[in-house]
Amino acid sequence: WPSIREASSSPTSATRTQSSSPAETPSKTLPSVAAAQEAEAMLLAMLSDYSNGIDGTVRPDRACFELVMQAYLNLGRARFLDGDGAGGNGEEVCSADKVVFLCRAMEGLWEEEGRPAELAPTIDTFNAALGACAACAGPRAARRRRLERAQPGQQQGQSSRRIDYAEMAEAVLRRMQDLSTEIFDQGGTQSAPAMIGVGPTATSYSLLAAAWARQQPMGAGGTSWAGYDRHIYPFEDGAHFAPEAVDGRCAEKAEENLRILEAMMAEWEGEEEIADDGSSAKVDALEDANTNEELPYLLAEAYDDILASWARSGVAGSSSKADDVLKRWEGLADDLDEWTIDSRMWEQGAKEALDNDDREEDLSPLSVFPTSEAYTTVILAHAMSRSNIGPVKASDLLQRTLDLYEKGKWGENRPDLVAFNAVISSWGSSSDKGGAERAETLLNRLDSLRTDFEDGRYKYLYADTVSYNAAIKAWCSRVTRGRQHNATPEGENAIRRAQYLFERMEIMCTSGENPNACPDARTYTTLIYAWTRSGMGGEAADAADSLLRKMEDRYARGNAGCRPSIKAYSAVIQAHARSARGPDGAAGALALLERLEELAERGGVKWEGMQPDVVTYSTVVDAIAKSRMDGGASLAMDILDRVE
Repeated sequence: WPSIREASSSPTSATRTQSSSPAETPSKTLPSVAAAQEAEAMLLAMLSDYSNGIDGTVRPDRACFELVMQAYLNLGRARFLDGDGAGGNGEEVCSADKVVFLCRAMEGLWEEEGRPAELAPTIDTFNAALGACAACAGPRAARRRRLERAQPGQQQGQSSRRIDYAEMAEAVLRRMQDLSTEIFDQGGTQSAPAMIGVGPTATSYSLLAAAWARQQPMGAGGTSWAGYDRHIYPFEDGAHFAPEAVDGRCAEKAEENLRILEAMMAEWEGEEEIADDGSSAKVDALEDANTNEELPYLLAEAYDDILASWARSGVAGSSSKADDVLKRWEGLADDLDEWTIDSRMWEQGAKEALDNDDREEDLSPLSVFPTSEAYTTVILAHAMSRSNIGPVKASDLLQRTLDLYEKGKWGENRPDLVAFNAVISSWGSSSDKGGAERAETLLNRLDSLRTDFEDGRYKYLYADTVSYNAAIKAWCSRVTRGRQHNATPEGENAIRRAQYLFERMEIMCTSGENPNACPDARTYTTLIYAWTRSGMGGEAADAADSLLRKMEDRYARGNAGCRPSIKAYSAVIQAHARSARGPDGAAGALALLERLEELAERGGVKWEGMQPDVVTYSTVVDAIAKSRMDGGASLAMDILDRVE
């Protein structure tokens, strides 16, 4: 009966079998699914024959049930079409549906047979069901339930059995508590405690916490680090879960179980006693030596799941709650840091032992320490919190991550580029007057980290296009004009800082110094629009025109992501028209219009759909009319003829 946590923490590589309606039979079933279903059919046939008293049949024992349960556990969180007949109803299910069903079937037989020892459920049996629920729980399942209930004419509660996996896990754990405390009436003659020793353990509470944490949907203000695969749940069509207005109920339920684990940890360390309020199962869970040994790691896994669920929820105060969980995780690591003065030395000295002992590797001190993914998740939560103090908290946490990494504490817990980009972006979008300066300062630090340390610890860290775009956008958002649509000193400084960063990107890209930081369509369009609204007259129009030409050139040389839009052309034409250069401004607008017409006519397939629109033509005509240029009326009439 192998480790349950493994199946619940990583997705299976199997592909889900789909069907347009429950009544259809899939054309092809995955071998692993088919094997599990065949094993279940054999078990149910064996159970049916025994119940009907057919001669020669043998009563299934616990090992029979656990073999079939393991077959379904091997499927992870893949969904598959359940077969019709006993135990199946032709619906799409997950492994948790089948494991819990088998667990209940075994318990039912155990009750019918007078509770023989060979059929008694064990802690491992129930933990297997909890692990399956944790594997199948996810925001996609929770959303799917809401959509199904909203359909008219549907029976209330339909499909809730196979979708609310966190609630299913809660029911499993309550059953463990009941069986460890209930009174068993032996034939009406005597009552005695059941005492079958299935009280929830630390593993049980850890898996229940994971189920609730993973069931938390993504809120409109929530975030999930893209590289953290077990917190990403795709829809059937491959799209990610759509953010919406949600509450944090699932995260709160996960937090409740986390507190139980923390109380267990405190009891184990002898720091405080757990109150005697009927929670004897919690105390009993600490009596097992293996549980004591694994408790810190179970607690670390729970911290990991729960801080991610708070960050994903996006509810008010969720970033602070995620930060609090991370600090408690750091406290756990600090308490246990005496296991190894230097985790890098521990890792080096124990390498041979780890290669030969999987259990020792699982229980290494490095497994207890907060991960870089956890820090990145909380930094993202602060950065996206829409709070005035969010950028400050995100910056502080990023600095804490850098300090831990530079001190060599807690293994290779190195800061991630995603964290830097999130903080740069948060400063850029903040209401802080110095936000753009802070964003550029952090970008400069990111660029210099690789050379600041002789040991090359930051050689992996390169600012990319996203980093520069965030800083450029920060400056461009500060571009303002005065009442007469003239440039202000602040606006002029902002656009020149943004242009400087763009030119720095060009140099790094063309020289090969940092090919990850090449300008893309967002870089060009952000700068173009900033120049056109800067109020700097002819200089702004020429700068925007130059950027547009560079964008055209990159697209023509094969960079499909740099295709200019009609909106960008219209914006530059308007900049020429507003440049207050009279005939020269009108001439610039007319020249850009003719260039666009030529691209649309002779550019081939690459430039299809780039014909000027009514706004573009109207802007040029308006520029000519206001310029008083010689022959302007005739030019305007020619343009009108072309439009017609």
